Amino acid sequence: YKINFEADFTIPMFDDGAHGDGANSDGIYGATIPAQPINTLVRFNVQAENSDGIQKKPGLDDSINYQGYYVKDPSVTSVAPIVEWFISDADYEDLQTNGVTTNNKYSCVLVYGDDVYDNSQVRIKGNNTRPFPKKSFKFNLPSGHEIKLAGAERFIDEFHMNADFRALDIAKVPTMWWAMEQVGLSVPDVITTRLQRNGQFEGAYN
Repeated sequence: YKINFEADFTIPMFDDGAHGDGANSDGIYGATIPAQPINTLVRFNVQAENSDGIQKKPGLDDSINYQGYYVKDPSVTSVAPIVEWFISDADYEDLQTNGVTTNNKYSCVLVYGDDVYDNSQVRIKGNNTRPFPKKSFKFNLPSGHEIKLAGAERFIDEFHMNADFRALDIAKVPTMWWAMEQVGLSVPDVITTRLQRNGQFEGAYN
């Protein structure tokens, strides 16, 4: 298992009835990841080996390396959907500097509800908006995985977080798209969201 972006820890699993595994010698193995404080991202994978070989979960054919969970702060609430974004400090710093002039993608983790999307990617998007203090981002989920935000009509495997910095009002752009929809034009799902980065408020985005 991995805590945030620290190195992996390895713990053995037991079938002795004392590790959350049910009865002794029942063929079910268990181990416990130590409890973590709020705002902690925990990722893990499981490996089992016997005379038939080795099996892993997530499997080798999966695009994610870990399953996981996030120990949420119950005091963080919002009427808008909350998207949790995790990225190492070094990658975030590089994203904010080198990512402004390139389309380099950076590895990250997304959490929405109880779902953890390991091995996601993020880059800065836009043209003349890239130098703005509040950046817009494009997120790609790992292959074979999709997300559906509250209020959206479809599942997606990539989405934009638009800062709309020049609008000076987070409501202007959704209102514009709503008006276009009312006259019969085809419009994308536009959801105002609260974006958290590494457990802290990053901003309101469309």
